[in-house]
Amino acid sequence: MSSESSSELHVAMFPWFAFGHISPFVQLSNKLSLHGVRISFLSAPGNIARIKSSLLVTPNTQIISLPLPPIEGLSPGISSTAETTPATAGLLMKGLDLMQPQVKTILAQLKPHFVFYDHFQHWLPMLASEIGIKTICYTVFSATSTSYLTVPARMSEEGEELSAVVLVALQCS
Repeated sequence: MSSESSSELHVAMFPWFAFGHISPFVQLSNKLSLHGVRISFLSAPGNIARIKSSLLVTPNTQIISLPLPPIEGLSPGISSTAETTPATAGLLMKGLDLMQPQVKTILAQLKPHFVFYDHFQHWLPMLASEIGIKTICYTVFSATSTSYLTVPARMSEEGEELSAVVLVALQCS
């Protein structure tokens, strides 16, 4: 699974398990592969068929299935938010977080130059840096949405998330 040529640019794609996130990663992969970039696309098993249907399959692309660990309360085989309820979507996120050792092993074998990741994998930059791989956060949200979701000032001193109403009140004071 390692890079065949050190001069060939190799990137790994690891989007959140929702097709509103997966689709832009597929589109970016297709553009990059047209320019000779080697693509390794990581996702849960149930997403692979749909990814294959829109990913340009070339000798430079591969799709790697990463099974989710068993999560209490989450039915086996769940691979995307399309298969969850609002009550179980958080369990899918928990499963993603539990995949860290598996992701680290795969990335160490693949040795891509970069990993494009979604903001849900907040742990990926540190994990990748441990094995000498650079990361690029590829967000499908606008800059405004991203800044709202990630700004530290949104958290109170107690670590609780502040509501939009409180943030507006703070901004106006």
